[in-house]
This record gives sequence, structure tokens and C-alpha cells, in this order.
Amino acid sequence: EELKRKLQEIDKTLQILDKQLNRDRADLLAEMEELKRQSQFLNQIIGDNISQISKYVNKSESSGYNRSRPAAPPNNSALVDSASLGDTTDRVDAQNLYDSAYLDITRGNSDLARMGFNEFLNRFPESSLADNAQYWIGESYYASEDYRQAIQEFMKVISSYPKGDKIAASLLKIGFSYFRLGDNSNGKKYLDQVIHQFPYSEEAKLAQNRISASN
Repeated sequence: EELKRKLQEIDKTLQILDKQLNRDRADLLAEMEELKRQSQFLNQIIGDNISQISKYVNKSESSGYNRSRPAAPPNNSALVDSASLGDTTDRVDAQNLYDSAYLDITRGNSDLARMGFNEFLNRFPESSLADNAQYWIGESYYASEDYRQAIQEFMKVISSYPKGDKIAASLLKIGFSYFRLGDNSNGKKYLDQVIHQFPYSEEAKLAQNRISASN
């Protein structure tokens, strides 16, 4: 009877360890997927920077070639070009600010990244990257293990940008945050929402893995 009791205790311990291992595996898969996204984004930044450098070089060469020519008198088209340049400058400023904040979060500078993304939202609230910026604010709190604040920030993505492309990722991280807080009921609720609303997404796979690990 004593051996039987000890075997039962060992079996229970093994089950607990197995569940913990599955939870850790699910979290690791989520982090690996996020690193993959970050790598893709950094490659995109590098490609964009190379393209911008080429444009600047070509523009400089063109300006040097035309330097000896007399300047044309101002006209309406020049005013239009000036206005367009202002718009372009705004877009470049927005992209640079976003990229800088994103690089901060990839380097683990959560507080600095959060400041950058908040500044981005204050200056460029109508930008197509606004929902992404709000999402990364949530990620910055998640990385700092402030899961309650992370949930609030991810909720803002869903309420403020319902047609954005960060809804599935936000729901996933809300679910993960609740699990981190020990609230498995709410965690499962939001992960189920990911699976039902975005059944063929990578987020749905990660959600399913996390639910399976918690059973």
C-alpha cells in the first residue's frame, strides 16, 4: 500500500511537470513566431533603406548635373511640388519614428520603445501604422511582465482599429496575458475567439497549442 501511494504521488508529479512543459513549449512557439515576424520586418526595413539611399544618390547626381543651369522661375507646378514634398517628409518622419521605436523593442528597450510608439500615435494618429504602434505598446508591457496593462493596451487595438491587421495577434496576447496572470478561464475565452474568428491564421495554431497545454 505504501509503494502504491508513492507511485501515485510520483505519477501526479509527472503529470504536473508534463503540463508545465507543454505550457512552456507553447510560450516558446509564440516567442519564436514573434522573432520570425521581427526578422521579416527588419529585412523589410533594410530593403526600404537601400531603396531610399539609391533615390538620394540618383537625386544628388542629377542635382550636380543641373547645377550650372539657370534656375527656372517659380510657377504653380513648383508650388504643387513643394506641397507634395511636405507630405513626403511627413511620411518619411512617420516611418523613421516607427522604425526607431520598433528597433528599440527588438533590442529589449521596452520603456524606450513605448515612448516612441506613443509619440508616433500622438503625431501621426491617422497613419496606416497606427494600429501596429498600439499593438507594440501592448507588447512592450507584455515584455515587462505587466500583463494587466498589456491587456488594456491590446484591447485598444481591438476597439480603435477593428479593421486593422493586428486583431488576431492582439486577441492572442490578451489570452496569453490572462494565462500568465493565472486566469485560465479568460485566457481560454480569448484564445477560443482567435480560433473561431481567424481559423486559418498562425495565431489560431498558437492559441490551440496553448489551450492544449493548459488541459
